[in-house]
Amino acid sequence: MLIIVVGNFFLMNIFVGIIITKYNRERELAGKYFMLSDEQKKWVHDRIMIISSSPIMQMKSPFEEWRLPFYHIAKSKIFHYFILTCIFLNTIIMCLVWTNQD
Repeated sequence: MLIIVVGNFFLMNIFVGIIITKYNRERELAGKYFMLSDEQKKWVHDRIMIISSSPIMQMKSPFEEWRLPFYHIAKSKIFHYFILTCIFLNTIIMCLVWTNQD
């Protein structure tokens, strides 16, 4: 009885191993998306293209002279850090508990 159980265990492992090896070999030969239809392959390709693309956002400087200094201020790193600091301080102030607060 023990020989039959152990023998079946090994035969089952060999059988499953051969099936998985054959499946992996066929998948490598047929390509990555071999189980997809042509429409599904096109959809996957389009999604990969959308995810891998990165648009280049570039602001154009204004044409009017009086707007140009404000444009340069808004694009400066100092202004960026100033705004982030204001947001951070505002969040902290909103978290504080004041006396006679509802």
